[in-house]
Amino acid sequence: IAGNTNIRMSAGETYIHDYFDWDGTCLNANNSPCNIASTAFEQDIFGNGEVPDTRSLTDTNIEPMYQSEFILGYQWITDAGVEMGVKGIYRNVEVSIEDVAIDAAVIDYYNAAGTWDAVANDGPVEDTFTGFHQYVLTNPGNSMNVYIPEMDEFVSLTSEQLNYPKAERQYGALEFTYSRPFDGVWGLNASYTWAHSWGNNEGYVRSDNGQDDAGITTNFDQPGLTDGAYGNLPNDRRHTIKVFGSYQLPVGIRLGANFTWNTGRPLNCFGIHPTDDFAAQYGGESFFCNGKLNKRGSLGSTPDVMNVDITAQYEMEINDFDVRFALDVFNLFDSQNATEVNEVREEGNAYPGALQPYYGMTSSYQTPRTIRLSARVAFE
Repeated sequence: IAGNTNIRMSAGETYIHDYFDWDGTCLNANNSPCNIASTAFEQDIFGNGEVPDTRSLTDTNIEPMYQSEFILGYQWITDAGVEMGVKGIYRNVEVSIEDVAIDAAVIDYYNAAGTWDAVANDGPVEDTFTGFHQYVLTNPGNSMNVYIPEMDEFVSLTSEQLNYPKAERQYGALEFTYSRPFDGVWGLNASYTWAHSWGNNEGYVRSDNGQDDAGITTNFDQPGLTDGAYGNLPNDRRHTIKVFGSYQLPVGIRLGANFTWNTGRPLNCFGIHPTDDFAAQYGGESFFCNGKLNKRGSLGSTPDVMNVDITAQYEMEINDFDVRFALDVFNLFDSQNATEVNEVREEGNAYPGALQPYYGMTSSYQTPRTIRLSARVAFE
């Protein structure tokens, strides 16, 4: 389990959003808003600072997460010393652990059982389990046994009540390699990889919506957020070519170059879920846009990315010191293709959401051309 997951779920986190009225125009010198209402008109409490009963945080049936991996390859060396190889790779996440909201399932459970104590809990079960009340670490797709503090009991929730699919991530690749070892004059290495990454779970973080909160992303937070989530994952780059080599000039200068090219990453359209009210309150996090379901990674891809780096190195000895001077140029041709775009189409916390004006615009480019001069001194 990621340390961040444990800290956020069980360490008494304070996480509160207060909303205040503002006239939309008044700004202080530092561009912060002024003439704000003195009291908040709305408050969202995601964590009130209290340390929860840890029995309520973990499914007692939970299994450890693990991944299987199979690699089959063949490598040979020619009489000239050239190494060539081919390798097939397959990886599959067999069991994953995610934090899931169980509010909808708990509501269904107690309404069906008729055992909720409305007097002790000041109202029906819906008044307590409002969509974000209890998150539990579990293996998505399985049934669950978990403690409900309000009723001081463990309950068994079926996979049908929870309504979460199994977390899946698969990766398949075929890699061809060529290596001509450096012989004092020149050397060359090259590879081509065809790869495919697919499923409904990228991993601890999400690169498609920019969440780097390890283990606590919106993935599997509500059943509706998993609708359409199975498809090409964000790191699915179907083709990759890498070539790098070096050449030693007679005058003591070594030249080197590194070339990489890969296809772009899949694109999505994130919006407000039209039928799952709990999921809709997450804002533009579902695979629905304007009420239409768009399967993960089905809306094209970012541009292909090519990059060329070159280097020149010269070594000499100065007063028993080994000195190496180097000139490195990164992104020699100053390529400026987009590497990420804004994939959020709608904003708000209810369907229909407001259109996001920056949807589809580039949010990250290749790093521009950079030149580095360096000197390295080695001595005993």
